[in-house]
Amino acid sequence: IDALTNNSYRTGCDHNDPSVTGRINIGYQINKHLAIEAGYIDLGSSDLEFRGRSNVDNRIPAGQVFESTSLFQIRGYTLGARFSRPLSSKLKIYGKIGGFLWHSRYDATFQTPTDQFSITRLESGPDTTGGIGLRLKLSSHWSIGMGWEYYAADGEHMDLYLIDLIWRHKPS
Repeated sequence: IDALTNNSYRTGCDHNDPSVTGRINIGYQINKHLAIEAGYIDLGSSDLEFRGRSNVDNRIPAGQVFESTSLFQIRGYTLGARFSRPLSSKLKIYGKIGGFLWHSRYDATFQTPTDQFSITRLESGPDTTGGIGLRLKLSSHWSIGMGWEYYAADGEHMDLYLIDLIWRHKPS
């Protein structure tokens, strides 16, 4: 995306937010306040549409009008710590921080009045994640939660607002 949004092109951009996000976590409760969690998350995909005029003489000649339709996907693995504090016998507040090993795929098709071409860009790297939330105990094995999580990837960030269903093997 950097090649499209830096000073090489003047663009207008329409961005559609991801519609579906999924994740799965496993963890170990070390004590009443600290847990270690590992997981996999698919942050979904976003459709991007660029329209503009090229500012440099590159694959699209300077001054040439272009349109681009793109699909951006990101997913990865997480490892981190969750710190919690009881607010009552059934309600906890928590904060979490950790690492995010992400993989992204960017597919774009460019159309000019005289040419059409496509590019695919694959990237990956380590970054950070964190979040805050509340958990409500429903039974000795089940809880529900709601929260906000932050995922950083290659200088960008994604905000995730979530509702969780939590099952604990060992009753609490």
